[in-house]
Amino acid sequence: MTKTDNAQARAAIRAYLASSPLAGHEFQDSDELLLSGLLDSLSVMRLVAFLEMEFGITIPPEDITVTNLASIDAMAAYLAREKV
Repeated sequence: MTKTDNAQARAAIRAYLASSPLAGHEFQDSDELLLSGLLDSLSVMRLVAFLEMEFGITIPPEDITVTNLASIDAMAAYLAREKV
C-alpha cells in the first residue's frame, strides 16, 4: 500500500461527506462533525466503511472514536498515523 498524500486524503473525505451525509452543509476541515450532531451513528459506520474501502485499511473497533473521527483534520491525522 502506498502512502496517501494528506491533501489527497482530505479531498477524498471532503468529497464523500459532500456527496452523502453532509450534502448541502457548509463545513471546514476543522469543523466538529460528531459532537455537533452532523453525523449520527449510522453515518459514522458508513464513513468508516468508506475510509476502509477508499484507503484499503481495516479500522478496528477501538479506533472508531470521537478523537479519530471528529473532523476531516482528525481523520487525515488518523490516516497519517496508520501510514495510509
